[in-house]
Amino acid sequence: MPPTQEQWNEWEQAAIQQLGKAVRAERERAGLSQRALADAAGIDRGQIANIEGGKDGKPRISELPRIGVLVRLAYALKAPPIMLLYPGMPDEMVHVAPNSMRPAKWAAMSWVGQSDDWVQPRSDAERLMKEVWNRPEKIAERMIRDELRNRQSGGAAREYKALIEAEQEIRSEVNERIRELGGTVTYE
Repeated sequence: MPPTQEQWNEWEQAAIQQLGKAVRAERERAGLSQRALADAAGIDRGQIANIEGGKDGKPRISELPRIGVLVRLAYALKAPPIMLLYPGMPDEMVHVAPNSMRPAKWAAMSWVGQSDDWVQPRSDAERLMKEVWNRPEKIAERMIRDELRNRQSGGAAREYKALIEAEQEIRSEVNERIRELGGTVTYE
């Protein structure tokens, strides 16, 4: 079932929060004031302030900025644009769509057709690769949900670690099978 409008609105607010935090963190990392960043990006300082938000860190914008603004900011910050949308590379969890949290690196890969559910595989090799590469992610999502829900002890973490190690072994075997089918493994 596709997300509802309300779910998309909630997702956009979460994405705005991610963006605001990322712009502030990258600006501070670069040692720039809001004015200096605005000048370097060729946009109004108020726009930077609205994206970053006040001391409470809540952005004062109701929708994501245009792609041109994101590219200008990334250029001025000397950071990849994707880092502003999905901060915390590589492993911090980010909102990629309603009800969908992913590690930032997986979210970034979805932009080039490498990992997400809405990207349809075009061959058996791609289907197999997608299926296997998404399995550890699903284990991690389940682990996070369980941990948050139950605040389980270290025993659960060991169990999940064993599951992930088993998945990595399966992944290696599947990568070999993909190569045998004439496919290309884009990441190990």
